[in-house]
Amino acid sequence: MTLLVEDEMVALEEHHNGENELKITKKASKRFRRSVILSVVSAVVSMVTFVSCVAVTIIVFRVLSQHKPVGQESNQHDPRPIYIFPNGSSPAEEYPVSYMVLDRASLSDDEEILRWQGFQNQTYTRGGIKYAERFFEVPKTGYYDLHLTLSFDTHISDGGDYVMIYNCIVTSSGVTLGCNRMRHRKGWAGQSRVLVTSRWLTRGEKVGATLTPGKSKKSVHGNPQENAFEIRLVTTAANGK
Repeated sequence: MTLLVEDEMVALEEHHNGENELKITKKASKRFRRSVILSVVSAVVSMVTFVSCVAVTIIVFRVLSQHKPVGQESNQHDPRPIYIFPNGSSPAEEYPVSYMVLDRASLSDDEEILRWQGFQNQTYTRGGIKYAERFFEVPKTGYYDLHLTLSFDTHISDGGDYVMIYNCIVTSSGVTLGCNRMRHRKGWAGQSRVLVTSRWLTRGEKVGATLTPGKSKKSVHGNPQENAFEIRLVTTAANGK
């Protein structure tokens, strides 16, 4: 009987210890799950906070980039000009442009400055550019493209073995903006092109084209489109003057 009682007591004690270990295991499992849940929630909150900060930063940057601080809306102390570029929202007539062909009668006079004229419906002058007395007068201060094209044939030239040709774009005040100097053997034929891009001209300034020496005028040939002068506004000062 004594052994039975001791065996039962040992069994009860082992059962009690087993229940305690199970309780401890369940508590540990609950704490682990709680810790995992808290970690996940913390990570989600951190991610949401980061994304929110990035979104707010982007919005603030865009707002600030669209609005200039007070006092910087006009740059009165900056000597550099502010430019306005032509765009499709404005009529083309607002932007000065002219295209005229050579007046061949000017090849027989003694003037270095060539004359220009209209030709059928292929030439035009608009936007305020004026042409008079061999010069084009620009109506606005800005950068202009100036394009001079002349066509030559040295077969009909007189004199030695070579032909010297100088054609330039100049202002009425005598400033040379660009030149093309050629030395060709007799029998050469082709076009001489002078292209001066983005040349700054002031309002009222006049530009024209020269051809020297006088005997080279005899070599000019070709149809009207092969001998033409074009002036076109690229950009202008903000005040348009």
